[in-house]
This record gives sequence, C-alpha cells and structure tokens, in this order.
Amino acid sequence: MLTVHCSNRFEVLADRVADRVASRVGMHAANPFTPDHLVVPSAAIQRALRLHLANKHGISANLNFAFLAQWLWARVAAVVPQVQSDSPYAAQRLGWRLHGLLKEGDWIQDHPRLARYLHACDALMRHDLAMQLGGRFEQYTTYRPDWLAGWEQGHLALQGAAHAPSVKEDERWQAALWRSLQEQIGATGFDPVGRFIETVTSTSPEAWQAMGQPAQVQLVALSGMPPQHARMLAALGEVMDVHVHVMNPCQEYWFDLVDARRLRHLGRKAEGAGFEVGHPLLAAWGRQTQSQLGVLVDAFADRFDDEGAYRRHQSPSLLAALQNSILELSPLEPGSLPPAHGDTSIEIHACHSLSRQLEVLHSRLLSAFAERDSTLTP
Repeated sequence: MLTVHCSNRFEVLADRVADRVASRVGMHAANPFTPDHLVVPSAAIQRALRLHLANKHGISANLNFAFLAQWLWARVAAVVPQVQSDSPYAAQRLGWRLHGLLKEGDWIQDHPRLARYLHACDALMRHDLAMQLGGRFEQYTTYRPDWLAGWEQGHLALQGAAHAPSVKEDERWQAALWRSLQEQIGATGFDPVGRFIETVTSTSPEAWQAMGQPAQVQLVALSGMPPQHARMLAALGEVMDVHVHVMNPCQEYWFDLVDARRLRHLGRKAEGAGFEVGHPLLAAWGRQTQSQLGVLVDAFADRFDDEGAYRRHQSPSLLAALQNSILELSPLEPGSLPPAHGDTSIEIHACHSLSRQLEVLHSRLLSAFAERDSTLTP
C-alpha cells in the first residue's frame, strides 16, 4: 500500500520515520540483517535522519539510504532481465557515450546547425557539449519519456508554428543523436520502465519478497517527484508498503493560489475564475512547492493520510506567527504584529548577490552561536 504523510515540520516527519523503523524490528527478528530502505533528496537529509534515529533509539544502523532515481532503477534491474544493475542513462555515463558519437557518423552532416558548431569547436568544447547533453538526456528519460518514444519512431514534439526554427532544428539533431545512442546501448524499442510496471502489477506481495525485494520503503522530504517516478511508486504500492513523507507548509487546500500579479494577468484574459491570492507570501514564494505537491495530488489523490501531522509553532516570535498564518492560510493584516523587544526571528538584509546572501547568513549563524543561545543546536 502507498500512503502520503504530510507535515509542516521536518521533526514530525522524522519521528514518524523513526517509529516505523522501530516497528519493523519485531517483524524481522528472525533476520536481523534486513535493512530499512530510506529514500532521501540529499546527503544533508540523510545525516539528519541518522542523527535523529540515533538520538531516539540509541542506535542508527542497517539503513539503506538512496536517492529516488537510484533506488527505483535498482528495483527495475531486479525484475526486468535485460536491465543492467547500473543505469546506462546516468548523466556521466551518457556523456562519455555522446562524446564518442559527436566525433563520428555521417548523420551529423544532415544537421547543419550542429555540424557548424562541431566544426568550429575544440576538444574541450565538444566534451562540455557531450556532458551537458548527458545531463539533458537523463532528464528526458524521467520528465519527457513521451518525447523519447516519439523520437525512436521518427516523430518530433516541437515542430509546430509556435517554435522558432532553431528550436526545431535542435530537436531534429537531438532526436537523431538519441536514436544513435539507443542503437549503441542496444535498447532500441525497449521501455524498461513500462516493462517494470507491467511486471510489478502482475506480481503478488509474497512473490515480490521472495525475489529478495524490500517489504517497505520510506521516502522522506523529497524536493520533487517526476510523474514517471510517481507511476512506478504507485505500481510498487501494490506489492510493498510505500510511505511518502512530504513537507507541506499549509494544512489547507492551497493549489489554486496565485500571486496578485498573475491573478491580474489571468483576469485580463478572463481566466481568473477559481484562483485567489489567499496568503500573499505563500502565493508568491510557494509556487515550486505548489507544483511539486500538485504532482503527488494528481498521482495519489486517494492515498493521503487523513490525519496530517501538522503542528502550530508555540513560540511568541514574529517568525512563528508568520509560519502559523501560512499553516492556517490566514493572511496577516499589515501592522498587526508589532515586534517584541529583542525579537530577531525575522531579519531583512539587502544583499547584492546570492553569494552575499550566503555570507550574511553564515555570519548571523556564527553570531547566534557565539552569543551562546541555549535553544540553538548544530
């Protein structure tokens, strides 16, 4: 079964992860070497979870941490016979394959825009192009599998009148390069993800575990999830327990919020019905999170835990009041929160660049630790 758990606090999500890790100890007492599978977005979240589990249970061991794409590919390789254990579509590996393809082949002459660039570039520029294309193609396999399937069949996606001639030409040579790459890998006409979903949906939970696959996985605080990965997780939810722990700053339905400028634009086009500003800060700064959560809502609308673990901040500070207003989708009236003496929970710094923002943040953190604030921990 797949379940999505939401909270506005990372600590709450970490507690839920720790509770499930503890609950599985008895389940696998006969095999103490069975690891817990945890999927994280970064090394920082991995370290935070390790420390949290160690603090709560006195030990943090036998944990299998992985990134989502890496973990899913391992599952694909386990059940689809033709698939290698290491993905051939990893950016670095693709980059070197593409580097070789960009140095040879008569197909290049059929694409003047690419041919002109390769004729004028040196070896370093060709290497940079290959590595950038490796990263781009890796993203295509996740976010644009429909494009890749069309390219293999000779169909193009961006050939309408709305696209510039250079965009159309770039798609043509990328499609030809993709076909050459698939021939080299030996994967022409083969869809490993589609084959994986077909296999999993026809497998029982008992047969899945008999393959040596995990009975449970927990995904923690992922910054985003491509639709393709969501489909794979939905299939896995039929044979194992999949728990998706999501950071959500607002406990109300806020997916129709847009900032005031966009609402005015939609109003001029008579498309503003159903949209509102709601909380102006959430509408203006929450668009990326809104989009990422929207993918989960579309994919798992009926899989959300009804008992969302949302927690109000109990501090009397300005920051807590602002966070609570976002949590409850109740915008604050201008001037309604005069700051208490010494309240520095919200500070505004004018910085001339992103680097300077980080320098100021670093300085403020060092200052806070130097003042020996007992509430602060690393």
